[in-house]
Amino acid sequence: MASPTIFTTLAVLISPATAQALDPLKAPQGSYVASTHTCADLDQGVGALELAEFDGDAITVGTSTCKIAGTRHADDAFQASCTERGSGSPVITPMKITRPSSDALSINGTIYNFCPGK
Repeated sequence: MASPTIFTTLAVLISPATAQALDPLKAPQGSYVASTHTCADLDQGVGALELAEFDGDAITVGTSTCKIAGTRHADDAFQASCTERGSGSPVITPMKITRPSSDALSINGTIYNFCPGK
């Protein structure tokens, strides 16, 4: 017969309430590529929407740069100030940003994997 300690330990290990979420604002800074590609594809070229740059303060995808640091709205929702390259007026927009793993960012449902050294 299993002891109550084993059941308690298992409950703690599998409980989603105790899982530590990774802070997206503490993700590694640098280049990320959409999960449909590999980091090697960056050398060959990928579409603008398949590449994300994160500098710890803002995310750039395509021609849009969204400043997100310090603007957390909820657990994974951010109120971001986004500007298009060549446009001077920022647009405030909600963004859902999570870290599905230590080397990935999910931005509005699209997963981008970190490419060290790129």
